[in-house]
Amino acid sequence: MPRPPSRRDLLPALAALPALLLLPSPAGAQAPAPSPAPTPLPQLTFVVNVQDFRYLDDSADTVVALAAIFRRHGVRGDFYLNGPMCERYLARRRDAIEALRDQGLCYHVRPPHPLFEGFDGRLEGASPQDLSTLLLQAETQALDLATGALDPQAPGGFSLVRDTFGRAPSTVAMPNRSPAIRAAACATYRELGARAVVWYHGARTKPDQPFEWQQGLLARPCDVAVDRWAAPGEQEEELWWNRYRDGQARRGASLAEHLAQQAAAWAGTRAPYMLVLTHDNNYSRRGPDPWVHTYWTDNKKSAPRSPPYDLAAPDPGHPRSKAEQRRILAALEEAVAWAAAHARVVTMEEIVAQAEGQR
Repeated sequence: MPRPPSRRDLLPALAALPALLLLPSPAGAQAPAPSPAPTPLPQLTFVVNVQDFRYLDDSADTVVALAAIFRRHGVRGDFYLNGPMCERYLARRRDAIEALRDQGLCYHVRPPHPLFEGFDGRLEGASPQDLSTLLLQAETQALDLATGALDPQAPGGFSLVRDTFGRAPSTVAMPNRSPAIRAAACATYRELGARAVVWYHGARTKPDQPFEWQQGLLARPCDVAVDRWAAPGEQEEELWWNRYRDGQARRGASLAEHLAQQAAAWAGTRAPYMLVLTHDNNYSRRGPDPWVHTYWTDNKKSAPRSPPYDLAAPDPGHPRSKAEQRRILAALEEAVAWAAAHARVVTMEEIVAQAEGQR
């Protein structure tokens, strides 16, 4: 019976193995084709602008429901708060504050904040030093929604949101086109702890340069902005939350389906940055913002009013039924479930970390 080969017998063959692996392939043999590069997962952010002081309980109920949806699917949304909403939640709806503690935290302003264009008379023509002083006051003192006055005895603005949550909002909005005011506002927000800015709206990110810095803050990247679209066979664009007025969106026109379509259509070599945009009042009310006639004379917000402002001005919209509200929330949850499975759901806090890692 032959003796089994010993380890010593095998050593010469093992030593020759690397050389054998380097030998050219036989004539006519085809090298295996390289595997295609994996399709980059979309980076998707759910943005919720919190603004409805007029119907505070509806706003808080929506915020609590949305935070619960994100939590159920193991992701976070980006909630844009402002000083007056934070102040009112603290006074009347602390459950909304608690619901947001594990969510993405961002900041925006609404009239009559002096940074908001059309209500910026105090800032126009001011010196750089005066601009800095006025903006710092606006972001540390309470804003009276009826007069536009600031109360130096009460906290407000960005600093109130930061101190309430124990962390600075990662991102700030910039609702003013004046270069001088924008520069001064960015400097103020940087000093208070912000790291990014909504420098423009819509899909305007450069294909080869997703991270752009403005005044020391990262401009929020966006390749695909989702709030309205015209589905195949439709003549006009429609806001996604209005697709559920009378029942479910027709086949191919739901929010989740549209996200999947937009992700599949992306032809870039990097992952697209996608935004799903919504406001708290979109879930509970139809029509213009409930407070539009408090601060403007028209629904298009083209003619600002002067103080004092009527906080009970006629509301041009009307409430949605409970059934319709449930349909809109269910549509959002379907989209969140799709994103959790087929995309990378990110907050601006995470995107800033990506950008800073590449600087």
